Order: sequence, then C-alpha cells, then structure tokens
Amino acid sequence: MALTWHESEDIVRGVLSKLQSNIDLLNCDLVCRRWRALQQPLPQAANLTAEQAAQQPWLRWLVRNAHRLVSLTLSGCSDSLTCNRQMWQSLSQAHGLQQLQLNDYKALSSLPPSIVNLTSLRDLRISSSKGNGSINSSSSGSSSSGQPNSSSSSRQVEQLCGLQELPEGTGALKQLQWLELQHCSALQSLPEGITGCTALTTLILDVAASDNPAYDPVITTSRLKHLPAATCQLPRLQQLSLRGCNALTDLPDALGALSSLTLLEMEGCHGLKVLPDSIEQLQALRCLHINGANSLEVLPEGVGCLGNLTQLSLSYCHHLHKLPESLGQLQYLRVLDIGCHGLVNHLPPSIGNLPQLQRLTIDCASLNDIPDSISRLTTLTWLTISHCLGLQQLPEGLGNLQQLRRLVIDTVPNVYALPDSIGMLESLEELHLLNDSEFDGLPKLPQQMERLTRLTKLQIGTVPGIEHELPSIPGSIGVLSGLKELHIGQLHLSAAEQ
Repeated sequence: MALTWHESEDIVRGVLSKLQSNIDLLNCDLVCRRWRALQQPLPQAANLTAEQAAQQPWLRWLVRNAHRLVSLTLSGCSDSLTCNRQMWQSLSQAHGLQQLQLNDYKALSSLPPSIVNLTSLRDLRISSSKGNGSINSSSSGSSSSGQPNSSSSSRQVEQLCGLQELPEGTGALKQLQWLELQHCSALQSLPEGITGCTALTTLILDVAASDNPAYDPVITTSRLKHLPAATCQLPRLQQLSLRGCNALTDLPDALGALSSLTLLEMEGCHGLKVLPDSIEQLQALRCLHINGANSLEVLPEGVGCLGNLTQLSLSYCHHLHKLPESLGQLQYLRVLDIGCHGLVNHLPPSIGNLPQLQRLTIDCASLNDIPDSISRLTTLTWLTISHCLGLQQLPEGLGNLQQLRRLVIDTVPNVYALPDSIGMLESLEELHLLNDSEFDGLPKLPQQMERLTRLTKLQIGTVPGIEHELPSIPGSIGVLSGLKELHIGQLHLSAAEQ
C-alpha cells in the first residue's frame, strides 16, 4: 500500500492517527521526507528532517515507536542537536536501532552520551554539509609540468565545522560495523575506547570538500593530526579512509596490526610525511591510495611485500623523490598511477616484472627515461605518459604491448617521434597525442600504421586556446577501415563525415 501525503499538517496528523490505531495499516510502506512516502516499514524506519523530528506529529510518533525502530535518517539541521533533548531521550530507548544516519549537521559538535545505549547499532553515519563558508587564500603557483600546483595555487580555505569528538563510551557499541564521519573538519581525535568496537569493518574519516582532494580548489582545514594507536586494535577493520585529512603527519607504528585491512585511502593528506615500516605487514591490503601526499618523500621498501595489492596510486606526490625497487614484487598489481612531478627522474627497472598490470599512468615532470623493461608488461591495456618534460624518447619495445587498447601521450615536448613499433599494436583502439602546455612539440606518428586494424579513435592536437604545429599524418592512415573518430587540432571528423 502506498500513500501520497499532503502539505497540510492537519491531514498528516489525521493519517498518522489512523496508522497508529489500525494494526492493518502499520505494514504499509511510507516515505517520511517532506510529508511524502518512503519505501520503509513505518514501525521500523524513518527518514526525517531534524526540524520535523522535533515537532508534532513526528515527535509523538518517534516517542511511541522508538523501541521498534531499526533504521533512522535525520537530515538538514543547522542548530545543535542539544536543542532536541526529547528526541534524543526517545532514541535512547531505541535498543533495536541498527542504522543511524545524521546528514548535514554542521553545528553538531558532539553526540549525547546516551548514544552508547544503542547496543544494536551496526551502522553510524554522520556528515556535516559541504561548503560551510570559505576564506580566500590567494597564492599563485604552478607545478613543473605546467599544471596547477596543489600546494600553492589560488584556493579557498573552508572553515571548520561538524563533529569535534566521539563519546568516550563509543566502545560500548559492540555491534558497530560501519562508522563514517564525512566533512567533519573539526574532528580532533578518536576516543581510545574505540578498541571496544571489535566488529568494526569500515572506518571513514573523510574531510575532503570534493571528490578530488589530491588537487582540490577548496582546502578543507582539518584538525586531525594523529590517528590514535587504538585504531590499530580493530581486528576486523577492512577499510580505512582518511581522505582530505591534511593535518595528519603520520600513521601509528602499529598500523601493520590491521591484518584484515583491504583498503587504505589517504588521498589529499597533504601533511603526511612518512609511512610506517609496519605497512609491509598489511598482507590483506588490495588498494593503497596516497594521491596528493605532498609532503611524502619516500615510499617504504616494504611496500613490495604487499603480496595482494592490486591498486597503487601515487599521483600529486610532489616531493616523492624515489620509488622502491621492490615495486616489481607486486605480482597481483593491476593499476599503477605514478604522478611525482618534482623529483623522480627514473623508474625502477623492476616495473617490468608486474605480470598482471593492466593500467599504468606515468606523470613525472623530471623523468629522464622509461626503462626498456616496460616492454614486458604484456597484460597492459591502458598506458598514459603525461607531462614528462624531461623525457627524450619512448622505449622501442612499446610495440610488444600486444594487449594495449588505449595509449595517451600528453605534453612530452622533447619526444619528437613515436617509435616505429607503435604501428605493431594490433589491439590498439585509441591513440591520443596531446599537448596542453606552452611547450612546443607533438610527436610524429610512425609511417607504417596499417596494422592498427582495431583503431577506432585518433586524436592529435592541443587544448582550445593553445596552438602548436601539428605533425604530418602518414598516408597509411587511409587504410584504417575501423577508424570512427579523427581529431586533428580543433577539427573533429566522425566516420559518417569521412
């Protein structure tokens, strides 16, 4: 049974009265967001704004049904929750509540101690609203690649907001599996008692104001400088996300004790200076994302011991000056993103020992050469070589990458021609030759391209507003019957137009 609720509070109150008196209607599906129905059983779930929850008839309903609640979402309150004392008193009786979500609570500085009475709680998610006012921070700069420098470009600084702390008794939530604090930039620490949350599998402490905190036009100031050692005593923790925690300078030495950890997300941790040596003990780890760790200088040699790692992202790590030779030991690695603009001038030859690598991105302004061993990456399907301003040539062995489907060569002004072996890439579907900087130069195509029978897209040119001399197009391109899109400079031809 579905109901359409009206704006009139009198009609709503009448509907509630019928629902509370008629046991047959208690099983209908409702939506309680802005007087309309939500697909959840009324006695077990509710999705309300905080203003509604603090008023009649919602508060009466909450008082009567708290003991039945399994899921509750409260959204959009600009005032502190301490003003809703009766609501929290009612919730303290919700002993069967398994999921509690508080959205857009930018003035919420702390949770009431009574929350520890929710002993059945499995999922707790709290978010402050994004964009709570900002302060201009203008300082210009650019990276050596010609791209904006994430540590010095003109940005806005977002003001502190949201939750500052969790109750000391949080450890009493023995059933808690998911704890998520989104955009709570005022958070200073986690309680030591969190070790009591032995069922916790996901811990998200994301501060980032956008989906790309590695290079974000808004700097969200964070107060979380250290992760307590107690965090490393969560035996079932599988996901740890610290996106945008730019005040974080290090991780606990005992990090390696998280034996179940599969995801470690540290994108936008600009202040992170060092990773603990114990990281090599994270044998279950599959994804390690360190994008935007501007202060990180060295990647521990022990990273090569992460035997189950499938993704490693290092873009925007401007001060990283060396990659460990042990990278070649990552036998299950499928995605490798290297974006060390400032100091890395060579890649370890062992990079060719990655038997399952499928995607490789190299974005290093100081890089002088790419090792010939890259030709052994026979499972590679995507290869991007971008903003390598010091690179003089590409390895001739690129033609051995017989599984390669997409090749992007972007802003490598000192590479004047692609190796002839590129014409042997029979699986290649897309080829992009780009230049988005003031540096001159687009590499020439090989003369023999007739073997590129699967090529459907060829792009040669620059971004709008930047003009460079385009390389000559070989006549062999005319036999590529599968070509559907041809971009030359600002000209775009589709198959129909050709």
